[in-house]
Amino acid sequence: MFTHAIVRTPGKNFAQGLTTVDLGVPRYDQVLAQHARYCEALQACGLAITTLGEDLYHPDSTFVEDTAVLTTRGAVLTRPGARSREGEVAAMRPVLRGFFPVTLEMAPPGTVDGGDICEAEDRFFLGLSLRTNEEGARQLAAHLAAMGYSSTVVDVRSMSSILHLKSGMSYIGDNTLVVMEEMAGWDAFAGFELISVATEENYGANCVRVNDRVLVAAQVENGRLTPQHFQTLAGLHDLTPDLFPNHGGLGWVRAYYVAIEQLDAFFGKSIPTIAAWSEREQVLCARYAAVQVDRRLQANLDLAASLRSC
Repeated sequence: MFTHAIVRTPGKNFAQGLTTVDLGVPRYDQVLAQHARYCEALQACGLAITTLGEDLYHPDSTFVEDTAVLTTRGAVLTRPGARSREGEVAAMRPVLRGFFPVTLEMAPPGTVDGGDICEAEDRFFLGLSLRTNEEGARQLAAHLAAMGYSSTVVDVRSMSSILHLKSGMSYIGDNTLVVMEEMAGWDAFAGFELISVATEENYGANCVRVNDRVLVAAQVENGRLTPQHFQTLAGLHDLTPDLFPNHGGLGWVRAYYVAIEQLDAFFGKSIPTIAAWSEREQVLCARYAAVQVDRRLQANLDLAASLRSC
């Protein structure tokens, strides 16, 4: 059960941070608003927030998870792969000592970004990337093994679509991984239930399980649902506590979706009208699932707000 979160207010020079995509210059007012909503979501999950002030010496310092790997058994301070970020670890060290009496550290030439490290119960996925090198993964695996954890290395260096491992996959509990479509068949994830995210919404794989809730990006690409969204939404629906179990679910919709899928598999390629009809019906199923997920999430947020006001 998570009880605390550490966040850092974005600095006025946030736009000077490192990036590998061309999405334009971030607007500082929007950055602050989005960060505030993220903090509110964490508090709604029952977490106490430790808020650190802006660090103008390090424009990327808002991304605090890159500086450390935290577990219930101990903490490991990282060595970020970008030299401009090395000072962020020194700033995080005294903060973490308020929560962990002992912190382990990485030694050069090893580098690790926390964004490459995904915890799945007693197992960790360690991403090899442009920021986390083989020596860093080796050192971190040794630290984790001393705490009783196993590790699996996942190489994402050849992928142009993501910088860090957790941009393409997340563990959301119950032996379930959310993964980008292009990663769904990887051997490293064998034995897990997978929720595959459609290629046009890769960012959706970067989600966070916090106690009984899953935090996901609010945006849907171009505001458009596709047939592939149904499976993702159905998975989120199952993970979201239902405060009103008699108000409907996805039972018959799941059965209808499977029936349409099978009909399309048999006749869709040879009969275009069936393929078009099948896509429309699957989108309707996805839309219904989205409404049900929204209903559950809103009910939980309303309950959290009412409890805070007591």
